[in-house]
Amino acid sequence: MTDAPRARPAAHVVRRGEGMPLVALHGNGVDHRMLLGLDDVLAASGGWERIYPDLAGFGRTPALDAPGGLPELADWTVATVRDVVGDRPFALIASSLGGLLARHVVAAMPDQVRGLALLAPVVDPVPSRRSLPPF
Repeated sequence: MTDAPRARPAAHVVRRGEGMPLVALHGNGVDHRMLLGLDDVLAASGGWERIYPDLAGFGRTPALDAPGGLPELADWTVATVRDVVGDRPFALIASSLGGLLARHVVAAMPDQVRGLALLAPVVDPVPSRRSLPPF
């Protein structure tokens, strides 16, 4: 076993537009294309640099080395957001698992986050602790 730092896979990122960065985090089992359906509306509203990364292990972004669980994915997401926005203020829009990860980003970078929109977010990753409405 070694204490050497592990390499962090670089995210595949699609960027569109100019303005305040808006990072879009997709959910489980899909890639950045899941949120591209919002792009025309976001572009029409103006003022957004839309940033669509593939999460680690999804789309064109390589998976994390083991262990590669939720805590590691959350840390990877924070580091990736830091890479793509630098020290600029930014907003997030996130779906499903991306919503859980976005909340981790907000907690790690509160002084930079200007807004957060969650679409069907995973708020608690433990299903037995969730309170869901009936179908």
